[in-house]
Amino acid sequence: MIEIKTYLEGVEPKNAKLYFIERDKNQRTKEVNYNTLKTTITIEIGKELVDVGLQQIISILNDDPEYIDYGIVPYSDKRHVEKINKNDVPYLSKLLIEVSTSVEVFEDTKTNKIFGYIVKIEDSRNNALFLFRKYTPKKLLEKGKLSMILNDEGSFQRLNYKIMAIDEIYDAALLLKEGDDQSQVQVFIFNRSKFESMFSFVDFYEKEVDGRKKEIDDKDLLNDIDVFIDFCKNDSRMIKKFARFLKNGEFSKMSKNNIKDVVGKYKLDLEFDDNGKVVVNKDNIWTILRILDDDYVRSEITNTKYEARSKVKK
Repeated sequence: MIEIKTYLEGVEPKNAKLYFIERDKNQRTKEVNYNTLKTTITIEIGKELVDVGLQQIISILNDDPEYIDYGIVPYSDKRHVEKINKNDVPYLSKLLIEVSTSVEVFEDTKTNKIFGYIVKIEDSRNNALFLFRKYTPKKLLEKGKLSMILNDEGSFQRLNYKIMAIDEIYDAALLLKEGDDQSQVQVFIFNRSKFESMFSFVDFYEKEVDGRKKEIDDKDLLNDIDVFIDFCKNDSRMIKKFARFLKNGEFSKMSKNNIKDVVGKYKLDLEFDDNGKVVVNKDNIWTILRILDDDYVRSEITNTKYEARSKVKK
């Protein structure tokens, strides 16, 4: 974050570019597609876009925030900033490529289709900062309506063009520096709900889970897998965790006996039906997810049992 602040303090406003994002979701296949539209902005607007980012970063840094991995529940009331590997953000890699190669120009007829926008700020060393914002439609002044603006002389005149409102805040930031290991670059998240919405987190992970429905059913571990999946879909952190351990292979190693052993050793509040399946209810979804993700571990040194909120394989 300090590096981003330093970067913003040194860039030229003329190097700021604004891109609008359209999003389309196929209701039958659930496939999500994005389209990037480039714009032409003045240096004055470029300066505003840079200054907004700088002031936001300064405000966050002044609170000495805690940096936590995306999806981890913070343990304190201290202000926190979530971070996530850029390769773990759905559709981000494709969007970054589109921003660099975008040829379609934004037109005012597409105002109502805008889903979000990206501000890209480059420097002379091939580094680039990306600032992301989920666009919220506002009641804007549009040509063709009886709309008026107040001029410098204090009188109203008819508006003959559309006005788009850009927010004075961003939802996330990504700094790509020449020579850095791109596989380790982090996105800093300032507004998780809007960030998740812009990058269609829930849609992406729902599709991953739905595509493995047969595998989940065949394991026969839960008394009502459909209810369990529906609960997970109501929380972006849950559906992401579910999709991740399905993909990584932890789920395939689980059995009814494994689950019963963990429940007994860690004294977890779960019930089983007559067939040995876990009984699903709205209050135990996180516990089930943590069991299936092998989050209950024991220290080799102290023999203390833990519920791990973050794990790194060795």
